[in-house]
Amino acid sequence: MWIIYVVWLPVAPAQLVKWDTWSQSHWISDFLGWIAVPVRGAGLWLFWYSHHTIGRYWSIQVRLKQAHQLVTDGPYYYVRHPLYTALFLGYLGTLLALQSWVLAAWPPVFAASYLLFAKEEESVMERGFGEAYRAYRRQTGMFVPKWKRIRADVFPAATQLREPGFNAERARDDD
Repeated sequence: MWIIYVVWLPVAPAQLVKWDTWSQSHWISDFLGWIAVPVRGAGLWLFWYSHHTIGRYWSIQVRLKQAHQLVTDGPYYYVRHPLYTALFLGYLGTLLALQSWVLAAWPPVFAASYLLFAKEEESVMERGFGEAYRAYRRQTGMFVPKWKRIRADVFPAATQLREPGFNAERARDDD
């Protein structure tokens, strides 16, 4: 739907395009357009980075390849399905740029379809990798990183202070 709409837009009747636009204010429209640029850029970058990281294991079909390894680094360290997250960001960027009511109606369908795809992939991965995949799934978010994992990486000192058995006095003595 997304691609069809974007291709159809240049040939659509002007009155229909005007009706389909959220805001008639140029200031708001321009502001949303400028927000769309980094959102869309982040989606493109994440798509490239995720695809590059998964490498030869990527497939259009949901299946494990011969000698398949569980990829848990790069963007897969934080999210199990970063390619889908990238597509969500791309859709959001397009939505903000075009400010279309028609495109705004599609995110539930878009999200539901990718949720079904992700569940199918996870089923295949769990059958192939068993407990290793279940442990990975507990540590990472499906489409959005888990706050606990981000906090541990961004604020390691704060995480260390909260670990059971951590002794602040002893840590100062070690310095």
